[in-house]
Amino acid sequence: MVYWHPRETQRFNQLKKMREKGISGMYKNELDELDAFYLKAAAPNVEPPVKQKSESKRMAGEDKLIQDAIKHIEEGDVALDSAMQDAEEYLTMRRPELDQFRKDGQSYGEVEADLLALDTLKGNVPAPVVQKYGPGEEDRLHTRYQTNQVTGQQEVAPFIDTETGGVLVTELGKLNINPGQAGRGGSDDTASELVALNALKLMDEGPASMNRQSRNGRKMHHYADAQLGDSNVEMMMAQRGGRLDNTVAVPTYTNVVPRNGTDVRGEVNTRKRQGNSTEQSVEQLISEGKIEDNGQYRWGKLGRSDINNVEGDRGAVYDQLLISGYPSEQVRSDRDFRSHTVAAAPVSLHMMDLPGMRQAINNGEVDTRTIMTSNKGYDGQGHDRMKVQEIIPQNNQYVTDLTTSHPFTQQLLRTLPVI
Repeated sequence: MVYWHPRETQRFNQLKKMREKGISGMYKNELDELDAFYLKAAAPNVEPPVKQKSESKRMAGEDKLIQDAIKHIEEGDVALDSAMQDAEEYLTMRRPELDQFRKDGQSYGEVEADLLALDTLKGNVPAPVVQKYGPGEEDRLHTRYQTNQVTGQQEVAPFIDTETGGVLVTELGKLNINPGQAGRGGSDDTASELVALNALKLMDEGPASMNRQSRNGRKMHHYADAQLGDSNVEMMMAQRGGRLDNTVAVPTYTNVVPRNGTDVRGEVNTRKRQGNSTEQSVEQLISEGKIEDNGQYRWGKLGRSDINNVEGDRGAVYDQLLISGYPSEQVRSDRDFRSHTVAAAPVSLHMMDLPGMRQAINNGEVDTRTIMTSNKGYDGQGHDRMKVQEIIPQNNQYVTDLTTSHPFTQQLLRTLPVI
């Protein structure tokens, strides 16, 4: 029978624990020592070499070197346990994030692999996770980079929608919505407005939501389409392609009704040649009784940037204009798109400072061209009226390319700008 000194038993258990946890490499001597213990247990009749007195003292724990070694091993165990705890903490934090992207049957490892494979867009933002369902039908799950608090590594995480608490998702394709159709019978926002709303959320400047204010059960359409923090944001589509790429038509008035056969175009152009702005010219015609005074409802997007023009109603003030660009052919000819029930990825996204732009136009600081067109409204069935618009160049200080100033918005574009 082999006699095991208590110190040997303690040492054997320590070394055995190291092997069970897979520690090797720098501990080769210790593992060799463990093999010697096993040999001693398996062949008790084989006497180990006679130890010198100093070695006996070390086995008895009287040598500081062995004490330091044992302490190092014990601390190593603590470090390993700490690492395992960190791993458990990491997985606890990471799995809910991975669940936001996980498809049925996918393992967490497969989700991580998909996220690692995502391209990086300009401005060092990740591409969205794209889940395709058919031609023109896809979901874009928006993403952001973050530094994991446990590992210190950069990883892809969900861009959280502050309204839902889950990953922000943009649905592209045919949507199950009933747009307002100029305020008659509809209950929902248009498909392009829902895409534009996600552009506001991706700006990451505060809570963004659509205007849900109503009166007598009807949406207040003269209010701005959405809110971004304390700012009222109106939305519009703009045609893009060729010469249309660098300008945008924004109305100062949408409800100009002539009186007594007044030639509004001629009158406005005459007054502008005399040094008046478009807005000054129209207001003069109203004061002279040549155009009906429709109160705040005569104003378009530019005019509504002044609270004095909307009877002091803060909700009716337009602070910013979000312009989503779409190919002109799609805007003009795509019947489904024109129904406002099909969400499509825009080719550009710009934000206009409406108060600044209006003042610059009225002061002659921005070179614009005025056009006046028929605007019957209500799908062409409303009363005869005119829309007065300014054709504005986009390359000025009051228009910002959102995809440059707020790179996360690139995740909405038709063509993702991969670097």
